[in-house]
Amino acid sequence: MTATNHFLIGVGVSLIIKQPLLALPISFASHLVADSLPHYGGGLSLAKVKYVWIIDALCLSIALLFSWHYLGFYSVFVGFIATSPDLAWVYKFIIQEKRGQLPPKPKSGFNKFHSIIQKYEKPYNWPFEFVYLALSLLFIRSMS
Repeated sequence: MTATNHFLIGVGVSLIIKQPLLALPISFASHLVADSLPHYGGGLSLAKVKYVWIIDALCLSIALLFSWHYLGFYSVFVGFIATSPDLAWVYKFIIQEKRGQLPPKPKSGFNKFHSIIQKYEKPYNWPFEFVYLALSLLFIRSMS
């Protein structure tokens, strides 16, 4: 699932749960639940993946700015926590594999688990990303 969708789900959690001690672990868990749903991923060359990442980064930046402006720091922070499990992949790719120049190293325990739950991540599941985005935005709009 895109970082933007994870972030927006976390923002939704922040609108429902106002107590950080509950919202933060629920937001983190929302990432894992969302990754177990059908979503886009895999099947692209490294050159094409860069474009997907750039588009997602732009969308995430817009979502972050709007959330900060209209909802405040708490919602942005909870959204960040929802996105944070993917930071392990970023670290693995950029630091350990030198942006794809080194062979992949074995996955950590968390990355193994994270891979297993993403069994519905397929290149042809990209329409689901738009459905999740629309549902997240509708929910956030109804709650704010």
